[in-house]
Amino acid sequence: MEVTLTGENSLRKRAFVDTNGNFQVYTPLPGMYKLEVYNAQFYFEPVIVFVMNDEEMELYPNKKQV
Repeated sequence: MEVTLTGENSLRKRAFVDTNGNFQVYTPLPGMYKLEVYNAQFYFEPVIVFVMNDEEMELYPNKKQV
């Protein structure tokens, strides 16, 4: 399974999912990104992901960002 993250300024990052379903993608800047999952057997809807900066994280202590 493959994961693609797209963002502003033609940013496009690709990662592969391990056997436990985990993946990691580094984003250089906070912002809005589209996450797409590709699999030959299943279809997944794209998801919009919001990556916050440190100041925004302090305003929303209940939000989780890894």
